[in-house]
Amino acid sequence: MGIRRIATALVAASLLLSAAPAAANFHIMRIVQVYAGDASHPDAQYVVLQMCIAGQNVLGGHDLGFFDAAGAAIGTPVVFAGSVANDASQSRVLVATSSAEALFGLTADLRMPAYISPPGGKLCFEPGVSPVDCVGWGNYSALPDASIGTPYDAGVGLPVGSAVQRDLSFDGGTSTLECTVDNDDTDDSAADFDPTIPNPGNNAGASGVVDPDHIFFYAFESGSSGGWSVVVP
Repeated sequence: MGIRRIATALVAASLLLSAAPAAANFHIMRIVQVYAGDASHPDAQYVVLQMCIAGQNVLGGHDLGFFDAAGAAIGTPVVFAGSVANDASQSRVLVATSSAEALFGLTADLRMPAYISPPGGKLCFEPGVSPVDCVGWGNYSALPDASIGTPYDAGVGLPVGSAVQRDLSFDGGTSTLECTVDNDDTDDSAADFDPTIPNPGNNAGASGVVDPDHIFFYAFESGSSGGWSVVVP
């Protein structure tokens, strides 16, 4: 009986060890950029995910969920059909509308509807009880929400024509996304994200082209917190 128990324990341990890598092949990545369109292209929306370490490309069956300002789901989550090819550390994955693909001349790794509501909302990679990562913005009011802390630009929302990008300076560097030992994710959207030029990238390593008529405007010019206009003044 003792030998049988030992054998059972060894089998159980072996199963746990074999399952461990599978549990880590998609969730060590973060949302690094969100774009909600501009005045001329309101449906040109995208989300960029980025791998913190290598081997995070097994995305089949995993999804992004979108929420309105009250925390209610918008539509149904968009689901990856399978893995992406590039699994190198810092690789990006692009989830975008067809309008964003056309505007930026870039092929998405996963197509999404225009679910992002600029005034306020939230989106999550693997939404659920324990999402992998989330970002909230504007007048999102389903608070407290430990997944987003304080919304980015609370009361204002996502700047029209401008993307918001994760600040990579928390780990002491500025070019590498860290989410293991040093961490660029504080679970507080207001602290974690800053406005930036729209610069989507996909898993193949291609980058989108910014419209040459997009120029930055500041709060004193527009009454907003800043963004990228589509008309040269």
